[in-house]
Amino acid sequence: MKCLINGGWQEVACELRHKLSRYAAKPRFNEEFEDAFSFFFGESPDEMQDELGQAAYNRFMEWFIYDYRLSNGHRLIELFEMENAYELSSRAKLLLDDWRHSYFSVFRIKELHQGGVKACDLLLGGEYALRLPPPALLEGQATVGNLMVGRLMKVGDGWEMPGGATLLPERLTSLVLQLIRGEYRRFCRNRGGSWAEFLNEQGFIFNDIIDNLADQLAEEYCSVRVRLIYEIIDLKACIKSMRSSAAVGKSGIGSRLDPGAGEWHLVPEVTVWPGLAVDVRVVGNRLEVLCASPDFVPYTKQVIHTRLGHSVRHRFDVISRIRTESPSLSSSPSLSSSPELSPALSPELSPALLPLPHSEADDYVPAAKLDKPVWITPEYAEVAELLTACLEQAKVSAEHVDSALWIWHDFCAEERPRIRAMAAWAAAVHSVLGRVEGWHVNYAALARAYNTNAGTVRRNAALIVAALDIKPFDDRYCVEHPVDGILRRLGVATDEQHWRRAEEILGAGLDAVPREQTAILARLIELRAALAEYAQAHHGLHHRAEEHFFTCVGCAREDTFWQDCFNDWYHFDWAIPVRGGRTLLSEAVVEGKLPAAIRRQLASWQDCHPGYYVVEGVKSSSSGEYEVEVPPPGGGGAHGAHEAFEVRRSGMRILTLRALCGGSKAVNVTWPLPANTLHIGDVILTRLVPVDDYITSIGHTLHFPASLAPAIRLRLEEEKALVEHWENKSMSWEQISARYADRLYALAFRAARGFSDEED
Repeated sequence: MKCLINGGWQEVACELRHKLSRYAAKPRFNEEFEDAFSFFFGESPDEMQDELGQAAYNRFMEWFIYDYRLSNGHRLIELFEMENAYELSSRAKLLLDDWRHSYFSVFRIKELHQGGVKACDLLLGGEYALRLPPPALLEGQATVGNLMVGRLMKVGDGWEMPGGATLLPERLTSLVLQLIRGEYRRFCRNRGGSWAEFLNEQGFIFNDIIDNLADQLAEEYCSVRVRLIYEIIDLKACIKSMRSSAAVGKSGIGSRLDPGAGEWHLVPEVTVWPGLAVDVRVVGNRLEVLCASPDFVPYTKQVIHTRLGHSVRHRFDVISRIRTESPSLSSSPSLSSSPELSPALSPELSPALLPLPHSEADDYVPAAKLDKPVWITPEYAEVAELLTACLEQAKVSAEHVDSALWIWHDFCAEERPRIRAMAAWAAAVHSVLGRVEGWHVNYAALARAYNTNAGTVRRNAALIVAALDIKPFDDRYCVEHPVDGILRRLGVATDEQHWRRAEEILGAGLDAVPREQTAILARLIELRAALAEYAQAHHGLHHRAEEHFFTCVGCAREDTFWQDCFNDWYHFDWAIPVRGGRTLLSEAVVEGKLPAAIRRQLASWQDCHPGYYVVEGVKSSSSGEYEVEVPPPGGGGAHGAHEAFEVRRSGMRILTLRALCGGSKAVNVTWPLPANTLHIGDVILTRLVPVDDYITSIGHTLHFPASLAPAIRLRLEEEKALVEHWENKSMSWEQISARYADRLYALAFRAARGFSDEED
């Protein structure tokens, strides 16, 4: 206690952190620790024990202690204060009170000084003189312009970052901010709140972002080596010249060729960057010169040419990348570095401290204070205004409008396009937003709405997608991840922890799902997990099936949504050529390796294939009545002016579906997830299966507006006629779904694009 009372703020802070760590390690929190760990990393401690890095573990422990809500609703730091405040010094109590309000954020380094940096908060604003943790606890390199992701903690009159801080290269600034804006956009959509609330409640997202940037960070810490290859024309003259070479000076840096046992080394007299000697070796009739830095290549070639003359002839260069350790702060010279450490390079000229080019970050407006993007030309602003007006007229959410504006802003910042037809650019951004959100965008209809040309819209959209490398459900811009993808997001896991992750994925939407419906969803996950595990044991069939599916459908293999549709088809519909035409589902039932109860349920799914259905209504099982909300005139949004419904009561959602073709009888389906995005008259491609006493849907559902129903029906009839011509017999729709399910997915892929390729 004497240390706590009489010591300085640093000693108090250090001791308090040790106390918190010891408190968090108590056996009473073991179960909470494992729950938090599985949520934070997506895997259990046992699964990650061989691959978990110290930096990632430090980030987790900070989040667990300061942010994570335990099962009793309190954070661990709050429990610690309630139980231990009586034995803490006044300084420790002050620190604890400040630390309860600490948060993760992103900072940009503006200046370096001994033991710390001056940095600005890019999210909430403000400048701070930060004391950094020891180099061993710091991930990355501290240089001016680089980013720091860490927890801002007050210690006395100063500020610190503990051991969970990560440093990122400046070139990732835009990408990091885009990813964080995307997370905040989804936070606002699901729960709402300020930036400060977002950072306090969603601190775990920073680990996800850092983890997603791992590949790009790996490139940051690769050294480039260049091997110069020369052909030796006169071996004796070459060796003689090398043995007699004296130092050759150039701009204060001397070099000499030192012959050894068959090897020679080109060594700078003053080694500014340690370890960058250039090795020269004679291998047969070849001279190999290895430069450990591209910076040495021009000078090395000059020395070789000057000293060896015509005895060698340059043939080619080989460039290779060598993975190096992530540098720490200690590897970067500071302003107070001693000249003896680098005699030929004064501290103010150290590469880490050289003045950077002008950066927009110098005048950066914190994200919390930037409601909308700032446009660099009036033309870009006019496109944004037109886009906003059209999106608002279509009744899309404020978060979707925000996403579209940032897509346009980021594209303009990247490409600086010349604007001729503003409407074509606005429509293109609208279509790209649809690509991100998984909407079914028809270029022709969109062009009519914006009074522009469909071909121009398509070309502009392709430019935006290529420039920003936009993917479906892109984390930078997506507002609503597809609910139908929850089974994929959950993988094949069925334990309670993954079920809790399902609640996180669904957000507020799952709160409205009745208990019976939740039980059905849990049952679906259990059964699908068993089937997926069985399929994994037959991975040799996967490639052959994949080749067939993607060739038939015409979609890209990299598209995660269609990859999941393939898995549905692969498990349920593909007739295995070497197994007598049985499906993987049939094989799983016949082999008898699965538990009897699961086999009985899966057996009832053997004839369940995908089909096109029209939505005729929805009702709540608690009332037995339809509840229809009709939008105001002109409020049909992207789906037109047809009726829209929304279930408002607590009963299970029952969809009334009728087969789009040949369907004389309607079927009531217990929908496993919220159905508020559907409209009466819409068409869906889904797979209906029995689960216990219910009929429900499993796998991915494709949803089309009612306006496409006639076109889909016509093309289905054409498919049926073609198949019957091939088979030379009449076939029912059930037979076509069973044998040609892949063609149903191919039709859906074309319909998702509004059959635009056929219109052209």
